[in-house]
Amino acid sequence: VRARDELQRAGASEEFGPRLEALEAAISTTSQALQWRKKALDEIGAVSRCVELAQAGGNRELIKEADQHMLAAGAAMKNASKDEDLQKKMTAAELALSS
Repeated sequence: VRARDELQRAGASEEFGPRLEALEAAISTTSQALQWRKKALDEIGAVSRCVELAQAGGNRELIKEADQHMLAAGAAMKNASKDEDLQKKMTAAELALSS
């Protein structure tokens, strides 16, 4: 919002407004992808803890829980890398920033 206000004060919002919008979209998209990746890493950490505990005590329930966390981690990574909306926004942002 501050950058947009500064562009308006400088009379440059028509020239640089689209690039600012593209940059904001790229930041938002990157943030969403990073959140999915963080979720995946959290799930992988949970898998590791479950496996360690299961190996120490031979608990089959922990093995099942580890499997569930692994599936959740895979889903989160899939969301981070294959979200078509995110991909479209990134492509649009890259095009706008390169022009």
